[in-house]
Amino acid sequence: MSIFSADEIRQWRSEYHPCHLGLHVFDPYAGTYGGVTVQNFPMDSAGLARKVFDECRSQCESAGGEPDDYLVDLFEGENSCVNNFFISRQMLSRLATVVSAESRRPRPSTE
Repeated sequence: MSIFSADEIRQWRSEYHPCHLGLHVFDPYAGTYGGVTVQNFPMDSAGLARKVFDECRSQCESAGGEPDDYLVDLFEGENSCVNNFFISRQMLSRLATVVSAESRRPRPSTE
């Protein structure tokens, strides 16, 4: 038995919808039930998602004294958030730029 009604669950699912594999950016302070998805960056593989996540963290993570507006989650499968970090609202466009650049970067062949 759920503590939420069917309508409340529908509301939560309309606000929070992470990708299954990739980076999920959400506002943990907004929404009716604890967080609203801001943007998803789906990836083709867990390895690529981890590399992009690490690069984004190195370039975009909030430093001491900066606001923690959004949380960036690394998802590696269904309901599997394995890591995260905070960014300021102003860093969202920088994060998107890093994701785009890292996603296009050639990777060594594993064959």
